[in-house]
Amino acid sequence: MDRPKLPYVKRLPVEIWSECFNHLGMREYLALTTTCRLFYDLCHPLLFKTIHCVSKLEVKKNHTNDDVNQQLSDLEARMNGFRTISNNPRLASLVKECSLFYGCKVYVHADEKAAQAVKDAYTPFVDTFTSSFIKFTNLRHLHVEFRHNLDRKILVALASLPRLEDLIFKNVKFGVHKLQPLIKVQNLTIDNRGPVDSDGNPSAKKLDLFSVEILRRLNIWSPTYASKVFQSFCDQAQKTTIINLVSLDLVLREPDVGTFYVFLKYCPKLTQLALSFHKGEDIVLDPLHKAIIPALQEFKGPDLAARAFVPGRPVWSAYLTSDKARSAKLEENRATIIALSESAAPITDLCMPWLSEAPELSSLISTHLPNLKKVHWRT
Repeated sequence: MDRPKLPYVKRLPVEIWSECFNHLGMREYLALTTTCRLFYDLCHPLLFKTIHCVSKLEVKKNHTNDDVNQQLSDLEARMNGFRTISNNPRLASLVKECSLFYGCKVYVHADEKAAQAVKDAYTPFVDTFTSSFIKFTNLRHLHVEFRHNLDRKILVALASLPRLEDLIFKNVKFGVHKLQPLIKVQNLTIDNRGPVDSDGNPSAKKLDLFSVEILRRLNIWSPTYASKVFQSFCDQAQKTTIINLVSLDLVLREPDVGTFYVFLKYCPKLTQLALSFHKGEDIVLDPLHKAIIPALQEFKGPDLAARAFVPGRPVWSAYLTSDKARSAKLEENRATIIALSESAAPITDLCMPWLSEAPELSSLISTHLPNLKKVHWRT
């Protein structure tokens, strides 16, 4: 007897459908929720996986009161939707990712009353976010872009989250530099690589906002805040060992090298290090004692930095950048290759995108890096 044919949706395991749906967008999720019970059950949680809290207001010279009132009305509608989801425990528990954006721009010669109206919307916006945000108990990822001194209320709300995995700050300015309790997060990014990297509190020496307790990955692309974060972490390391940090990526200024070197002393588990010099300047770094970052395996950065960090450590992968004028000199390349040959690993993957393959260089590499398996040149 022939077996009865299964409905089409049941011919694949639920796990396969779920993986397929992870690559779709909101429109597809909405459409799929109307097709059958199985697809509804799979896609409905995805509709609320990511939530946005956005205030982007501007007042131009030619804006009328109606224009401004429409912006404020749209903002209130978005805030009502944000509150509605947060006040529904079932929906709030589905939220895993959140993005927060605040921007308010008032142009020259804009109407004063209209300008004041959009400025007055700031406090209700922040209050709505902070009161609602803490209800997303399963939140794992947060992206913050704030065109204003970051409000203390927001930082306090972040510190209340128990299981935050990824926290990304983009184009932010920290006015508050001290917080208790500290924000605990596994992966922290401060990305101020745009035209503005300003300090909301220049007199403060440390940025005491983040805990090193569970920190695994630190990306700090902000010369303004890098040294302040390192100083804070060095102070914390006096009381607790930094045992979880395995990856560090930063932009380095010459005045911050001393603080950076001290911080590295407290990073025994660091396996990945990537850095760039601020504004492409060349910084000659002193060799780092071999007892510091002894677990380093992957390095990415200027050739001058590679000479300081690779020797004596089990580095197997090196991605090097270099000044064009210096990279044209064979003796400079020789110094770098010899430093790489002093890795304890040894080097098996090498990328030098600023160099073209040449007989002298190929001979130099084959002599000093005999275990090399992959080489990437400029093409």
